[in-house]
Amino acid sequence: MYLVQFDCDLFMVIRIKEEIGGDYLGSDSESSYRSDEGGFDYGPVSDWSYHTEGFTVYILDHKSKSWEEIEDLDNLIAFVSENYSRGVSLALDKCLKRNCIYFTDDAAEFWLSKSNCGGLDMGIYDNKSTQKWQLYDGDMCTSLYPSIWFIPHF
Repeated sequence: MYLVQFDCDLFMVIRIKEEIGGDYLGSDSESSYRSDEGGFDYGPVSDWSYHTEGFTVYILDHKSKSWEEIEDLDNLIAFVSENYSRGVSLALDKCLKRNCIYFTDDAAEFWLSKSNCGGLDMGIYDNKSTQKWQLYDGDMCTSLYPSIWFIPHF
């Protein structure tokens, strides 16, 4: 879940992921999820994978103090990541795709694992048409912690 502020509005963006393969959080042997140094390693992730299916977006109704689901972001573009999320107006940058969510890979299970790595689940999601575009299509991955967005101040 990400909180995105834009002007006076607050949006809650929920990421929907599909996990493919083995049960990466459950195991008969808890010790298989510990690293040699005693820290949490998240275990053998090479048997499974994941990808973003989509997002559900809510806007906070300040009067009723409740979240309302929305499908059209209008001229808002949302950048979401583990480290930082922000909304940007399309009027300020015509190079961005309208009504879209730009997302980075935030699967800590992959980033922290010694046996695999993350950084492959990054893309653009059109909130209205539910179409996705992958930002990175290679097979190279990284063990560095999740990426962030470099967003200019308009």
